[in-house]
Order: sequence, then structure tokens, then C-alpha cells
Amino acid sequence: MFFCNSYRTAYQSCIANNGISVARLTKMSKNMDIDTSGCYKIFYLLSGNKRFHINEQIHEVNAGDLFLMTSMDWHYFSNFQEEDTHERIIFFISDHYFEQHKTPHTDLRSCFTLADGQRCFKISLSVTEQAHMMHLISKLMNVSGYGADILDSCYFLELLVFLNQLATRTSAGLPFLKTGNAEQAEELSDILEYINVHIAEEITAASLAAQFFVSETYICRYFKKYSGLTLHKYITAQRIVLSKKLLAAGASVSDACQQSGFNDYSHFIKVFKKAVGIPPKQFSKMSTEHI
Repeated sequence: MFFCNSYRTAYQSCIANNGISVARLTKMSKNMDIDTSGCYKIFYLLSGNKRFHINEQIHEVNAGDLFLMTSMDWHYFSNFQEEDTHERIIFFISDHYFEQHKTPHTDLRSCFTLADGQRCFKISLSVTEQAHMMHLISKLMNVSGYGADILDSCYFLELLVFLNQLATRTSAGLPFLKTGNAEQAEELSDILEYINVHIAEEITAASLAAQFFVSETYICRYFKKYSGLTLHKYITAQRIVLSKKLLAAGASVSDACQQSGFNDYSHFIKVFKKAVGIPPKQFSKMSTEHI
């Protein structure tokens, strides 16, 4: 299996072949946007000391951590310097690939959801599990010769089975990292809840400041300090996720635009394509073809 050295190239390959692709990355960029791309993703972290945002959750990152995301999740790294080395391996998987390998007894997407219906975002591997994970990855990296395509598929399925076995003993994670005291955590939670409830409406720093009786400058700085994200990035990511859910449920592109808070159709098309990597109409077709 070929390991790309570009996140975007690997994602585009996954979308183009409607299958799987892999990226192995070592650097971070201060210009990294929130990722809301439209496929399943598995991040395996080979170095840590970062924070990883997934939807409303914030996780501390350590070497040996796995993060699991569906096409409806957004994610973002924070707490890093641009010159930092941050080695990670990312698997991109289309829904079509999972459908192809689904059996009456096994759905390999199960690792993304716990038995009680809670989402499984993070799995911290033991030393022994890390060794086995690297063994599986090494097999994928070094397969060649006759039958390499078949072995690729077999090894990757073996890796997915291993992840599903790990997910059965993993808890769901915190709603968000408790950065600061309990009062600060509660205030941030209130702001997030307000944004999520009113996401289809017009939300500005001014309207939030009025809602919580603070200045615009204060709420922008506060939100950035305790969530790791700007208000604009968070609101845009939530709107993209909502629009993807609406499209997957069969809504038209124009209805998804309006109902997710994007009042300008042209702007919605531009922002969606930049965030997800494909136009909303193509995402809708990919999302509904297996329903």
C-alpha cells in the first residue's frame, strides 16, 4: 500500500477511488483549517504533546493514541508550534469500502460507535497493542510482488478487525477538556450549547456578547483561550457538519444551505467544497447511494 506524504492527496485519492488511502505525516502547519472532510478517518499518533479537537470534545494527545472519525465529524489540532515534529499515520476510508466488506455478522464501522450507542473517538493503546499496531502497519508498508493488491486488502481488513476489538473495551471520552476552573468550564459549555442550538440562525460575536452580557473582545478571547478555536472556525465547522447530515438525509443543496445557517448559496458552495473537498451535490450522491 502506498503511503502519501500529503494529507490532501491521500484524501482526494480516497474520494476518487471510493476506497482507502493512507498518509504518513511528520509536520504541522499553523494554517491548518478545521477538517470536515467527507470520509471515515483513523489517526494513529506516533508522537504526542498536542490537543486534538473532535466536535465538542478536546483530547490530550499521547504517542500510541488512536482517533476515530466519521464523515460527519470535524477535527483540529491545537497546542503546537509550527516547527514541531508530530508524526502520525492517517487512514482514509470511504463508506463504500465498508459496505463492500460488510457481512451479516460483521460491520467494520462498529469501532466508531460503542455498544451503548456512545461515539468512540479515542483509543489509547498499551505498549503491547502499539507493537501489534506497528506490525500491521509495517505489513501494509512493505507488501509487494505477486498478489500485492490482495495482501493489501487482507492486511488492512486485519487492521480494522484489530481496531474493532480494541473499541469494545474503550469508554467514550470527555465532553470537553476541563481547562481552568469549574466556573470557566461551565461558561464555555453554555456558549457551545447556545451556538449548537442556534446554529441555523445568524450568530455573531456581537450577538453572543449580548447573550452572555460581556464585550465582543472578551467573548472572542475567552472562546479562543478555553476551546482552542476561534468563534468563526467553530461555527463554520458546526454548520458544515449539519449541512452534511442534511444532505445525507436527502435534503437538497439549497435546503441544506438554508437550514444549516448559510444564507448565501454561492458562499455555501465555496466553503463546503473547501472544507469537505468535494461539492455538496457530490457529497449528497455519495452519502445516499447506500441508503
